[in-house]
Amino acid sequence: MKKIIVSEIPLEGLQYELSESVNQKDIEFKSPIIGFVKIFKTNSQVIIEGVIKSTLELNCSRCLNDYQFTTNSVINTVFHPASVLTKDDNYELHTGELDTEFYKNDEIDLIEFLIQEIRLNIPMKPLCKDDCKGLCPNCGVDLNSETCDCNKEAQVSIFNLNIR
Repeated sequence: MKKIIVSEIPLEGLQYELSESVNQKDIEFKSPIIGFVKIFKTNSQVIIEGVIKSTLELNCSRCLNDYQFTTNSVINTVFHPASVLTKDDNYELHTGELDTEFYKNDEIDLIEFLIQEIRLNIPMKPLCKDDCKGLCPNCGVDLNSETCDCNKEAQVSIFNLNIR
């Protein structure tokens, strides 16, 4: 099921109920990728629609603690054969093509595509909770679980160093 052979997709399409355990070097998956996808072919285009979710372990950008984050992705992507690309390296996607991918050699690596979709849903600045207090800039204490004895004015002045 990992590789979809485009020429073998039947007229009625394919449907997969997913529960795929994956290992990545830079992302720690705490649960399998679960969901449902439909795959249709129209001429040389392949349309993949569905929903997937998984739980990841991320590192909070404020307090540096690990926490679990659940991704939910709605997929609606059109794959075109890579041969439609011109030799021009500066191919520009237009607004209507933002959910466009390309496939080569008559195959699509479904799991790799789903991992890419999950990566797109990881926050740029992961937070364990919206009101995470982070670390004291003076002594490094996790302000979510402890209070420190640092001078509060010193903490504020560290954040205001260049605001004059």
